Amino acid sequence: MSISEQKWTRVKAIVMDAMELPTRERADFVAEVSADDIEVHQEAAALLAADVEVRGNARLWEPPRATDEGVALPDPGGSMLVGKRLGRYVIARLIGMGGMGAVYEARQDGLSRPVALKVLRAGLISGTARVRFQREAELLARLEHAGIGRIYDSGVHESEFGPIPYFVMELISDAAAITEYARTAEMSIRERVAMFAGVCDAVHYGHQRGVIHRDLKPSNILVGRTGVAQSDEKSGRELDESSSKVVVKVIDFGIARSTDADVTLATVSAAGDVMLGTLAYMSPEQCALDPAEIDTRCDVYALGVVLYELLTGRLPYEVTGKPLHEAARVIQHDLPQRPTAIVPRLSGDLSVILLKTLAKDRRQRYDSAAEMGADLRRWLGSLPILARPASRAYQIRMFVRRYRPLVLAAGAVSAAVVAGLVGTSIALGHALRERDRAREAEVRASDQRTRAENVATFLRGVLRETSAPVLVSQIADARISPIASSVGGDARRWGGQSHPASLQDVVKNVRKGLEGGAMADKALAAELRLVTLQLLITRPGTSKENAEIFRTSPDELRQAAVILGQTDKSVLATGIALSAMMVGSGQVDEAVEMLQPLYRAAVSEFGPGDLRSLELGRQLVWNMTQPQRGAERFTLAETLVREATLAHGDKARVTLACWLQQASVLSPTEPRRAGVIGRQVLKNLGPDVAEDDELLPVALDMSVADWPRVPANRQTLLDLAAVQRRVCQSVRLISGGDARRTFDSVGGLLNTLLQLGDYVGAADAMREVMDESLRMHGTAYHVTTKSQSRVARLLVWGGGDLEEALWLATTAYENGVAASGAPLGDYELFDWATLLDVRRARGEAAAALSGIDVIIRDYRAVSGGHLSWFGAYAEGVAAQSLTALGRIDEARARWRLALIELGEKDAQVGSIRIVTLRLGTAFFERYGPEETAAQWRAKLVPLVAVRSQ
Repeated sequence: MSISEQKWTRVKAIVMDAMELPTRERADFVAEVSADDIEVHQEAAALLAADVEVRGNARLWEPPRATDEGVALPDPGGSMLVGKRLGRYVIARLIGMGGMGAVYEARQDGLSRPVALKVLRAGLISGTARVRFQREAELLARLEHAGIGRIYDSGVHESEFGPIPYFVMELISDAAAITEYARTAEMSIRERVAMFAGVCDAVHYGHQRGVIHRDLKPSNILVGRTGVAQSDEKSGRELDESSSKVVVKVIDFGIARSTDADVTLATVSAAGDVMLGTLAYMSPEQCALDPAEIDTRCDVYALGVVLYELLTGRLPYEVTGKPLHEAARVIQHDLPQRPTAIVPRLSGDLSVILLKTLAKDRRQRYDSAAEMGADLRRWLGSLPILARPASRAYQIRMFVRRYRPLVLAAGAVSAAVVAGLVGTSIALGHALRERDRAREAEVRASDQRTRAENVATFLRGVLRETSAPVLVSQIADARISPIASSVGGDARRWGGQSHPASLQDVVKNVRKGLEGGAMADKALAAELRLVTLQLLITRPGTSKENAEIFRTSPDELRQAAVILGQTDKSVLATGIALSAMMVGSGQVDEAVEMLQPLYRAAVSEFGPGDLRSLELGRQLVWNMTQPQRGAERFTLAETLVREATLAHGDKARVTLACWLQQASVLSPTEPRRAGVIGRQVLKNLGPDVAEDDELLPVALDMSVADWPRVPANRQTLLDLAAVQRRVCQSVRLISGGDARRTFDSVGGLLNTLLQLGDYVGAADAMREVMDESLRMHGTAYHVTTKSQSRVARLLVWGGGDLEEALWLATTAYENGVAASGAPLGDYELFDWATLLDVRRARGEAAAALSGIDVIIRDYRAVSGGHLSWFGAYAEGVAAQSLTALGRIDEARARWRLALIELGEKDAQVGSIRIVTLRLGTAFFERYGPEETAAQWRAKLVPLVAVRSQ
């Protein structure tokens, strides 16, 4: 029978797919997929029959296996080669099989290194197949790139079954398809994009050397480890496991087409995939089966499909289960589903990049994989991408995103006014900003230009002496309104940016001009004062500087509220930001008193279910941490849930946020209810929730609120630590690495690790926060000093490096305690006591005892006698110092004082309680009396997990 080239290509594809199936299923498969063409069906059936005949003579791949009827049928498992030798290689196990060959793990003689060994399938060892197989080896040998699986060797082994061509490749340990790895590792969108940019580099490298892959898909882009148990080629020594690293490798160039040689076009399915699976990643021109139309841009298309699946979890087209001709039609003519319809967070430039790679017309795609990778990196760096026309407004938006701190310092203060100060509300939500933008445009349209001119004139005057590039010429340009929305949406992250030195000059000059009366319009002056106040309260600073700001800020806010009204957006936004910072600095009562009138005014004007009212109410609940406000706090949290549900529905994000807040309020006294709420919110968020979703860390934290911490069960604590690590990572992504938020999130993880006795893990977790704070805020920032002090304590408790502990504790003391002045707060006292504890551990017991007694005496006079957690730690330092000095009876008395300071809440887990009980128990077990040691053990044992043998 003579059939057309197009039909012949289809026949080959059907036969190769059938060979992936058990023998008894192949005939039915061929009949089903070729039912629409009798010629294709007959030719495919004939080839399949010939293949069965060949396999009857050489069952290299198919050892017998029993069926239900007891008849031995061939099973394409390839296991008969396991244990055999091919050349210099002994085969250890089967890794996978494809249409062209099987891949094994093998070990090379001499070097004893594990390798991946690919051999040609029996029954296909024809002249054409051997040429194609050898071509694959030659292609891979030319590609020496860190992102491409290397080839070490190739040859033909003469066996009892005839010649077996093979080649030897780099083994990727614990390899997983890129999509599976990203899902298992719970990678964020940015992490996935960054990883995939490297894949583009590898594919472009192949293109530069004349190789088109033509079968790019997740199973051919592996993520695994290299270096594990491999040998050094020169010395023959085994490499240490510490040398292993995670790598991304593009593999399987078995169907690659060389662009500099006349190579026969072949379509082969790869391991584990039938034609439909491979077809899903084919470009429209590949589906047309015209070799002349295939160039490097078909790989760009396939990269786009893989990236689409990597980011959305789905393919752009649904072709699984469709006949070949129907699947090809979908790819050639149907438009892909917009990625934002699946994952709304993919809107903007990332969506543009994806859709450009999937263009039907290859001329509309990127010309190379390198261009695609470069655009992905531009997106990561907040730079304008090539895929989008570079309009002025777009370029300005990208400039603002990249240099936000600098632009916010100057341009934003005026742009916010030009746009009616739209978006200055912190965390009031995207919907609110959109609604307010329209409302403010109507109310302020008549005087917008006049106000903009006033602001521009004012800024030109007060910023004339500022060294920062202010972009004054763009201030009155309405096209930079995206800056205005960024003011509110990202105000909570300003403190997480590295502010230029000129920022302080900008704010100082603006506020000086306002105080001098340079702005005649009182309303505009009040608005500008609030914007600059937000810049002040969210910037890094020493505790002393922050205390001065918080001392005057409430009055400044109240004065602005008199002029603008208590429900003005600027007033509400500043109130929320200011209260959060005040609570963080211990001014809880002041923060609550400042927020309460704002909340009542919002409820009165907008209604209790309005987003502004709900956000103010939620902030108020977070701040009501005083014990005497417990009932009031619970009632308000319950009210917010009810009002949010009535106004927005039970599935709305604001409602879920209110539910999580109620769970947080309940967790200390009703952990079971809190856990139920947390798990339900997690369920509503769905399995594909982004790791940087604001609700995720709270939902995760509440989902384990009812997990037992006491008595300590080792496996439960290990599982709990895994959840808490995910909470910390999510907070780190949400905050942009802002150490203020990650410091708060890591506390629960530290307690769990200390219950497990893992001091090293606890110190490492805290050190990450310390490094973030040092990098972003510098040495004088209060989070930096607190985290340095905490790492130092963990090193002392765990028997770590005392020299490092001394340096950290000294630095924290000099930048925290010495810079703060009196009176000292709890954190400063802990920093001071930590330095004394380190000195004690280094052999300076007398100096440590003298210093700690001074701290305790002075603080008792101020606090009224009870020192609580700090007192327990301080008394413990004193007791250990006395023990080192040989004053055992005095040490006994100080340990008893430490226990009194801890209180009787035996079930409460905290690092000071755990460590105090551990150290005190060890003391009494050594020095007696035994009955006291037994009492301390009884308190300690429920809190700590005993390592199983």
